[in-house]
Amino acid sequence: MSTLSIILSIALALSAVFSPIFVAIINNRNTAKLRIAEFNHLEEIKKMELLQHLEETRFQKEYDAKNAAFSELMKSAARYHSDASDRKALEALYSSAHYSMSVCSTNTCRQSISEFVERIVLRPCKENVEEYFLSDFSMLSSALSKELFIKDNSFDSSKQI
Repeated sequence: MSTLSIILSIALALSAVFSPIFVAIINNRNTAKLRIAEFNHLEEIKKMELLQHLEETRFQKEYDAKNAAFSELMKSAARYHSDASDRKALEALYSSAHYSMSVCSTNTCRQSISEFVERIVLRPCKENVEEYFLSDFSMLSSALSKELFIKDNSFDSSKQI
């Protein structure tokens, strides 16, 4: 055997030994990169799910607070309308109106509440009292219903409609 064939035999033997090692190292690096990317992706999905859950919880709490405040406003308005001379009913109306305005997300809602209270307290109509009250009550109810489903931070004035 010649020197060249010995060198070739040694080179082939070494490449046969080291080639699988190099292939394994390259595959392991690529697999590690893929796993890291997969973990990052799963982490982003979990973050998004958590943020969505937090947003749903925040909206539900805002909805519940608004719903309770608006319900109390409607009840106190009806109580005051049934007996306009009752001082406690007037105080309850003003109190519930101010609280309702504090939970509103929009100026439109606040203005609707303010106008409604002004109409039934400061400018009572002598004729067709029930008809005007029911009309005003219906308009307020519509404005409050729209307000209930606004997904907006009530403390962020830059997003007000």
